[in-house]
Amino acid sequence: MNKERVYIRCALSLVFVFCISFAFTQTAWQSSIIPAPNKIVPGKGCFLLNHKTVVATSSTLNSDANLFVGMLNKMYGLKLRVYDEATKINFIRLILKPSFKPDAYSLIVTPHSVEISGGENGVFYGLQSLLQLVKPDLTGKLSIPCVKIEDEPRFQWRGMHLDVSRHFFSKEFVKKYIDYLATYKMNIFHWHLTDDQGWRIEIKKYPKLTQIGGWRKGTLIGHSSSENITTDSVVYGGFYTQDDI
Repeated sequence: MNKERVYIRCALSLVFVFCISFAFTQTAWQSSIIPAPNKIVPGKGCFLLNHKTVVATSSTLNSDANLFVGMLNKMYGLKLRVYDEATKINFIRLILKPSFKPDAYSLIVTPHSVEISGGENGVFYGLQSLLQLVKPDLTGKLSIPCVKIEDEPRFQWRGMHLDVSRHFFSKEFVKKYIDYLATYKMNIFHWHLTDDQGWRIEIKKYPKLTQIGGWRKGTLIGHSSSENITTDSVVYGGFYTQDDI
């Protein structure tokens, strides 16, 4: 093989590596949005989040705005302010649009501002995508890549199931579970509270449902189809009060 062919092969290899690296840097952050949006168009640059950033919205969306601000504070220690009007730059604006489908939203990030428009629930889901796009660098600065996203769910019913009858989970865990469902734009929590393995909800008229039914003398070892069914003989159980529910 002559030197010319070697140079050509080396050059092609370098071009290939460069293209793969470029493609990765362009799409890696896009894959961080779960579930993947219907349409996503990357832009140039990024929006920098700092203590001067303002969240601007109407009173209708105050609860969504405050949840977003609270999550930013919890995750990154950044405290933002919520106002009725936006500043000229460095703001996140939330807009309720009745013309949108209830769960649909549009998210536009530029170097100077962020705008989320959506239906009844869409703004909330847009904020979940925005949270997933926030990236801290090595110095702790927070940035959001410039992008335009248009998204709406494919299915109206998007849920997860939690069986607390067979394995009891604390109230704190259940609340965290629901937080994760909301983060990934699910809207149904299917809570399996009663079965032959345990009754988990307090009914004040029938206290024995939890006094007796909330506890079992042992948990099955192995598979239920096994010929020799045994239990571990460990008392197990628990229940949620009506206040917990």
